[in-house]
Amino acid sequence: MRFKKFFLVVAKQHETTVLEEMASLNAVQLVDARDVVSGQAENPDVYDRFLRMGQRCSTIMNAISALRTRFSDLAPSSEYEAGEEEKPRPSLRVQLDEIRKSLEGYESTLNGLSAEADRLLEETETLDAVRKKLALLRVANVNADSLGSHTFTVVRAGLVPNQALQGLEESLAALSAVHEASRAAAEQSLMVIVVPKANNDRLDDVLSKYGFQEVDLPPGLDPDLGVALATVQERVRQKLRDSIGLEARLRALADELAAKTDYVSFLREATTVVSRTETLSVSQGWIIEGAIEELRQKVAAITSDSYYLQIENPSRGEPTPVLLPKRGWVLKGFQLLTFIRGIPSYNEIDPTIVFAILFPIMYGMMFGDIGDGAVILVLGLLFYRSRRGLIGISASALRSLGTIMVISGLSAIVFGALYGSVFLARTPFGPLLFEPVLDFGAIVEVALVFGVTQIAISLVLNIENHVAIGELREAIFSGKGAVGLAYYLVGIVLAVRLIEGGLQLSLFVTPGNLPFTGAALVLLLLVFLSPLLRHLKTEEFDVGKDIIDGFSELLEVFISFLTNSLSYLRLAAFALAHGIFAGFAVDLGGTLGMVESFVLVNALVIMVDGFAAGIQSVRLLYYEFSTKFFAGSGQTFKPLRLKLTESG
Repeated sequence: MRFKKFFLVVAKQHETTVLEEMASLNAVQLVDARDVVSGQAENPDVYDRFLRMGQRCSTIMNAISALRTRFSDLAPSSEYEAGEEEKPRPSLRVQLDEIRKSLEGYESTLNGLSAEADRLLEETETLDAVRKKLALLRVANVNADSLGSHTFTVVRAGLVPNQALQGLEESLAALSAVHEASRAAAEQSLMVIVVPKANNDRLDDVLSKYGFQEVDLPPGLDPDLGVALATVQERVRQKLRDSIGLEARLRALADELAAKTDYVSFLREATTVVSRTETLSVSQGWIIEGAIEELRQKVAAITSDSYYLQIENPSRGEPTPVLLPKRGWVLKGFQLLTFIRGIPSYNEIDPTIVFAILFPIMYGMMFGDIGDGAVILVLGLLFYRSRRGLIGISASALRSLGTIMVISGLSAIVFGALYGSVFLARTPFGPLLFEPVLDFGAIVEVALVFGVTQIAISLVLNIENHVAIGELREAIFSGKGAVGLAYYLVGIVLAVRLIEGGLQLSLFVTPGNLPFTGAALVLLLLVFLSPLLRHLKTEEFDVGKDIIDGFSELLEVFISFLTNSLSYLRLAAFALAHGIFAGFAVDLGGTLGMVESFVLVNALVIMVDGFAAGIQSVRLLYYEFSTKFFAGSGQTFKPLRLKLTESG
């Protein structure tokens, strides 16, 4: 999608209407215009205060809802929780003066509801604490009226850490105290202590030393613990019933605020980046090329043709937003790999399609097994159908991961047929291509050819990126441009001939190889000179700096092309490891039994090897492949949006 930069000036009284029409296009992103015409953002504090109230309502309602969840055994259900369908809320237009006038009233109402919620939560927590204490005493068969001071004795009850029990019991013996302890929790015990009244003061010092937490009950409770407990539970129920009414009032306020929130958010986003003079309003931003004429017509109709609109092409290097295309389910899943790496910049090739092809191939090559691949496929389907997150992964990311696993599982099944492997055992029909363990040379050759092809593709994509933004010198002369690609291909030819000739270095100067050797040296020289050639007759030309940069680029090209190519040997190594696991399962079968052994080893392979193959595929994509052409420094296009259901 192509973007243009626009600069628009209208009379100040038309500002809000023009901004609304921009939002209706869903094709305009505003940027701060105050660097063009000096001015201050208007009313951001007013909008922020309004928007914060909606957030406060949600926070308080969540706290009330969490309270009822805690006491689900006592809490009555509200109509909303019982499954009443939530009606679509309206989205209303609201004037700035109306927002200002209503702010204090809204804030006063919300502050009152917030204070009421705080009291309700605090009182419910207090009642719950009493309920727990009564339950403890009931288990210990201690009546509430037996606690406290009597004629000759004092009865105390409380919780003691289990590790302090022995020391406390020894100290109590010195006070002529009688006690009984019962387990109250995993780390605490309830202890009931009867001590002569004369020793009560000394008892306080002992109890504080051992972390004694006294069970103190509020006055007025029935001495019968069963009756007291029922009374407290009924009070808790009443508090929970009160919470339903409070939540209803909060929800009514939240709905009233929410009806205006969309419009206030729109004003906050739009008007705070517009610059103003005494009579004019100035806005600038990005617009989809196809929407320019419609914007022009709308502004002309609003202003009676009294406006100024300037359209410009993005300048080179200017951060231009990117509108990412809508993807089908497969590419939408693999877009996760792209987004982790970064957002494609404007005019930069989006690598999602390439990732969706290369990742499954590499995964299948390393994890080729019909049975284990099917397990990965099934797990992927489960993740894809998930509507909840898992261990910190959001639901959308989990669905994308599921898509990647489904396609990778299919690839593993295909390669499993080529390798003749199903759950680490040989397939009845045997390998359709070869077994990596028995034909190590073949799998190494395939891995290297695949790696060479992938690196060559990355260099071609880099050339296309530079051509797209008009950097022809960079496209031709850089180590990752046409010169670097030519050197890499010539180097591959020389490497193949060197291996076929028994690694004799003299082969470089034989008549058949000398033209390739000469071409490689000339191309390396061009790589060394590439900074000078790229900056020639430009302001960036600096002989000393360019020579240093050229030497660095020469070393990088010479070393990285070799190491990057060899990195793809891991494809062969993991394919070989999968075959070795099959042998391990057979050997282990003599001890555990063949079925048990294959089940155990396959489970290990799926958990360890399956995960490792995915990590290695990502590594090859990110470091050996995409670093050569993908910067990922783009920013997503965020159009101004506004949906109104009523005029308000």
